[in-house]
Amino acid sequence: MNRREFVTFGASCAALVPQASLAFSPSAKTNEPPLLAISDRRYSDSVRFANAIARNGGEAIEIGSDIGTVWFGDIEPRLRHGGLRLAGVTLPSDLFVLERLVDRSRSATVYTGTHDWRGPCSRHRLTGAISLGRPASELQSGGLDWASALGDALIPERLQAASLETRHLAFGLTPASDNPKYLTSWLMALA
Repeated sequence: MNRREFVTFGASCAALVPQASLAFSPSAKTNEPPLLAISDRRYSDSVRFANAIARNGGEAIEIGSDIGTVWFGDIEPRLRHGGLRLAGVTLPSDLFVLERLVDRSRSATVYTGTHDWRGPCSRHRLTGAISLGRPASELQSGGLDWASALGDALIPERLQAASLETRHLAFGLTPASDNPKYLTSWLMALA
């Protein structure tokens, strides 16, 4: 199945998901939707991020090389039973595919971050409808374990809703040896 067929098939399947009220309301309530961290085992930064989410009560799911298998096997069946929250440090293409799959459901990507090591220093752009102070601070102070620190900062119950904000950071953050030189971090809520 090529990418075009996958996106078309996924969009048609997403249309079958029942419409429900979507709200990203960070709180410590036990009735909050489950948080799933998508982990790409090829990249240790992605695994560290997902492990931080799991340590904080979420669940880590590996995508391997096929985000579609994870969507149709792990995510979409859970979505039928109520809302979900998804987070990850992945390739930008994985986030693109996920956003296409949820296009027809009520969803919101409440945070995205780009992490770029292709220049003389690492550059990071954080954007979200959340207060970005803590994620930016944790990212900058995280050192070699930046992904784990960012995962700890992006636990929805620790976040505060805010108006859309963007922060640009540049500093000497050393990537993991298996880092592809450009990753995306993200947090979304699905109904």
